[in-house]
Formats: sequence, structure tokens, C-alpha cells
Amino acid sequence: MLTGNSHSYPKKMQKTEIDEAAQLLQLHGVFDQEALAKAPELSEASLRQLLTRQVLYLLERDFERLMQSLYRIDVPEHRFKECLVSDDPAGQIADLMLKRELMKVQTRRWYASRSRAASES
Repeated sequence: MLTGNSHSYPKKMQKTEIDEAAQLLQLHGVFDQEALAKAPELSEASLRQLLTRQVLYLLERDFERLMQSLYRIDVPEHRFKECLVSDDPAGQIADLMLKRELMKVQTRRWYASRSRAASES
């Protein structure tokens, strides 16, 4: 199970959820295509590690891109600011991003299953 200092995920992520979350992170400008191509077999831990390194890079070298990505992902600004003053800002921000993207993946799946069930009725 993916956990951060103060963030935990409700369940173990499935491989397809990990892949979809990584694709969303790429879509929202966090990763470029090359970064994900170097890590084709992502696990929860490796995705978090890759994301934490990228967030650290963005914090130090491209803060504007980080802010744009957080906006696109829909991370609450007050939560982001809380992370900035933590002991591990990059890890905490990565956890926020992953949690939000996982919520999107799960919500899309839930609505897709409801739509399929309704059409079968």
C-alpha cells in the first residue's frame, strides 16, 4: 500500500490503476514521455519514487511548471502549502498528486461500470 508521512491510500493500487495514474501525471505535465519510457514496469513504490524525484526537481528548478501541474491535477492550494513546510515536501506533494490521480481513475471506473450496468438493463 502506498503511504506517505500523513497520506495513505485506501487500498492497494492495481497495475492498471498505476498505469492510468502515471498517464494522467504525464498528461498534466508532470512527466515527459521519456521519463515514463525509462520505467515501463511501474509499481506503487516505483511510481511514488519517480514522482518524488520529479517533484523535487520541479521545486528546485521549475516551480512554475510544478504549480501548473498541481492546478491541472486539482490539488488544493492549502494542502500544497502545508506540504512545503513539512520535513519531506517533495514526498508529501507526490503523495497528494498520486492520491488525486488515483481518485480520478477510480471515479472514472465507477461511472463506466454504472453506465455498462445501465445499458445492460
